[in-house]
Amino acid sequence: MQEEWCFPLKQIKIQTQLTSFLSSKRGGVKSLNRFLGREEKYMKILAIAKIFESTTVEKIRPYMIEEVKQAWNLYKEGIIQEMYSCKEQKMGVVFILECESVKKAKVALGELPFVRENLIDFEYIPLGPFTFFEALFKEEQGE
Repeated sequence: MQEEWCFPLKQIKIQTQLTSFLSSKRGGVKSLNRFLGREEKYMKILAIAKIFESTTVEKIRPYMIEEVKQAWNLYKEGIIQEMYSCKEQKMGVVFILECESVKKAKVALGELPFVRENLIDFEYIPLGPFTFFEALFKEEQGE
């Protein structure tokens, strides 16, 4: 009798986890594929905004609401993972993205109104796993 209850509880747990993934801020296809154990190649990309000297607040103002909405959509899609500002450095926004490639990251951020209107651009820096520890471990293993 106890075994009969195990399967439905397990099924409920899986359905709850799946619903959680799909409704999370990072939901959608990427989360579903991770949940199902499907391998996909995504990379982290640091995207640093470069504000052009000719850009003024007056030029940016008409696009602000659309910019924020589009950034929010990219966040919900899981492309923008984190957002920061660097006002002290006069850099504007810094994003941590998750995309298949730098090219796809450029396409995604190219849809932002500030980029589309040539008010800002981004520097894209692909990030990878930190591998410098390997050198220490190789020495310990005599390699």
